[in-house]
Amino acid sequence: MADQGTEGLLSSLLRSQRLKAVRPYVKGQSSGCGLQIRGAGRYGMQLKACRVQEFSVWCQQAGRVSTNGGFLMKISGGHTEKGVEVGNCYDKYGSRNPIKSLAKVSAASLNGKINSMKSPVSKNKKKLRVIFITRKWPPAVGGMETYSVELVNELKQHTDLLVKSLPGRSDGQPPSILALFRFFLSATALIAIGRRVDVVHIGDLVLWPLALIARIFQPHARIIATAYGLDIVYGLRKGLLPRIYRLYLAVCVRFCRHFLRIIAISHATAALCRGAGFSDVVVVPLGVRSVPVGEVMDVNPDRYVLFVGRLVRRKGVSWFIRNVLPRLDQDITLKIAGTCWDRTEWEAITSDPRVEFLGVVSNKDLVHLRRKALVVIMPNVDTGGLDFEGFGLTALEAAADGGVLLVSGIDGIVDAVVDGRTGFLLPPGNADAWVKKITEIAGWSVEQRRAFIAVAHETVIRDFSWERVARETLAAYEAHAGEKK
Repeated sequence: MADQGTEGLLSSLLRSQRLKAVRPYVKGQSSGCGLQIRGAGRYGMQLKACRVQEFSVWCQQAGRVSTNGGFLMKISGGHTEKGVEVGNCYDKYGSRNPIKSLAKVSAASLNGKINSMKSPVSKNKKKLRVIFITRKWPPAVGGMETYSVELVNELKQHTDLLVKSLPGRSDGQPPSILALFRFFLSATALIAIGRRVDVVHIGDLVLWPLALIARIFQPHARIIATAYGLDIVYGLRKGLLPRIYRLYLAVCVRFCRHFLRIIAISHATAALCRGAGFSDVVVVPLGVRSVPVGEVMDVNPDRYVLFVGRLVRRKGVSWFIRNVLPRLDQDITLKIAGTCWDRTEWEAITSDPRVEFLGVVSNKDLVHLRRKALVVIMPNVDTGGLDFEGFGLTALEAAADGGVLLVSGIDGIVDAVVDGRTGFLLPPGNADAWVKKITEIAGWSVEQRRAFIAVAHETVIRDFSWERVARETLAAYEAHAGEKK
């Protein structure tokens, strides 16, 4: 039975901030004991807890962000014998939040009530049994491949994880259609005749039939799929294949939306999913691995602009070459690391002697290129809904490696950049704004550049770790389980 005094304390604290439709979630752990408070209704709570050393409070206030109908706020701290420090209040972009009056909570009123409870969490709590199925895996190169590998590495530490992956080709390209078909058959067999699991996580919506198979052969499992954005908008393009895919996705919505939870990698991707007909959608932005700030600090950049990624129209490289590069100082060049998938983009690259195409670059060399670049750019352009940037993982990687980042404020990229802290969001297609910002950064002093890189690195480390991605993914598994019951 929950302790009503503690419930009242936390409820009154939240209510005093005039938060509406608040659903708090508090958790912690110490020596096999834990605290868990789940919100229910307007201010009601259910509390199961014992003594803890640390806790975090997540509050969701409806209506503050129109893109997802909610505003996420994180308050974290730990209690000592003298009291609880809860003053580190940040919103999901890393900015300070106005609820500063929660700065201190009396340990006598909170800790004493928690200690009196008798609901310990067992040290030997059984790990979730998870199957993770993905067709995006190295040596193929891309954001989806990075997501799969990094998430698997983190989930292994917290779950009993079985991975079914389809490696890409040795040249970095995706696998063949035949290889994909064989992979689908083997994944089907794994689900149908393999061990019983708690969670089946499908790596992307192209593989959605596996979710239906899991529903039949693993009826007690929670079924999850990750969405990236392009797996939604591809069906909006013209041509026979997009038309077939549009019908293919419609069948998924028709038969799977009542049991399939979608993990979207950005709020823009989540909006696309809801627009397509999926109702159970949660947002888990991607992460990045970083090194100590001293290793990324380079305050004497070379005079080049760097682009990293696949060359397709939405990336905006040809637009940048035609509209921005000619207006920069003549000694500023453009270096491109990646692969070219579009003839128009290639023609733009080869038409300007100030552009150097580097091709595929090793991770070690890429880190050096980012640190030495004047700026790292993602000049994405609007494609009229026919293409989509689900998140923009290279934006995080640039900030983590010590680059100064400029990106178009479009699609899911806005979730990958904390404007003014990890990079700068610029209007897509506005050449004047891009020229002005690059010129401004070229004139930065050593102190200005050092200060910006330090703040960017600190923000990325704090808010965009893969450990955070795994933690929020596990929370999505658990929440789906509660709803399933």
